[in-house]
Amino acid sequence: MGEPVYQLDSHLAIEDFCFYNDVMNHKSSIFFTDFDEMIGAAFPLLDQLGPQASITENPNGFDKKGFLLPLVPGKNVIGCLFVWGEDIDELDLPAFSLFASQIAVAFENARLLERIQQIAITDDLTGVYNRRGLFEIGRLEIERTRRYNLPLSAIVMDIDHFKRVNDQYSHAVGDQVLRSFAGCLQKNTRELDVIGRIGGEEFVLLLPGSNHKSAHRTAGRLQDLIAENVTETAFGDIRITVSQGVAEMDSSMDDLNDLIQAADRALYRAKETGRNKIVSSSLINSV
Repeated sequence: MGEPVYQLDSHLAIEDFCFYNDVMNHKSSIFFTDFDEMIGAAFPLLDQLGPQASITENPNGFDKKGFLLPLVPGKNVIGCLFVWGEDIDELDLPAFSLFASQIAVAFENARLLERIQQIAITDDLTGVYNRRGLFEIGRLEIERTRRYNLPLSAIVMDIDHFKRVNDQYSHAVGDQVLRSFAGCLQKNTRELDVIGRIGGEEFVLLLPGSNHKSAHRTAGRLQDLIAENVTETAFGDIRITVSQGVAEMDSSMDDLNDLIQAADRALYRAKETGRNKIVSSSLINSV
């Protein structure tokens, strides 16, 4: 029989890490000579597993030593590096400190790159994808749709008479309404759905795995939720309605632009015939 496997389902809050103040606040490196003592002090929850499950058991009889090193890419500590081994000595601190600084810079560069990439594809007002982000993600969704022969639909939404909000209350209030509207969409759509803002008050919702009928049901549900959504402003509560156009990807469409154009034509019909309604591209094509 093999050795028993022990598992501890727990999470140590960073502020409960006993070396938090030294390493994270004072940026101090800590050298330790007793691996068992260090682990036990740093992670007291491991004691719940009992001595028979010690991860520090050393059958060869040597003493592991090591360092706790702050990761400092600039002014602030972003983490802690824990290194140990049988041949580590306190005189190795400069080398390990250099190693830790290289790791810190690599982590920070990766974080900044991710942040820059996110900013480049995100609408800074509403937090949803901008046009660039929508088309980048949409291209991937179309590739997946075609590879696995899945449906993909789009809803193009336009806030009814949004210019009146800006003219009557100011553009700042209009921005509040846009943020509230985008938040309503984010709250009431699936995680796999893709929301993008492609114009001032025009938004696109991509629905992977949804055919035309399912997308129309989604549009109807959102129509009611948006009408019920309230934006609280200094001028009082503001409610809005939207006009929506729905289309499903088909063999006649080459890319996301074609899909959005089909939904946009349906949206134009919805606005032309009274607003605050949903029009499907299939109805236009059948006329």
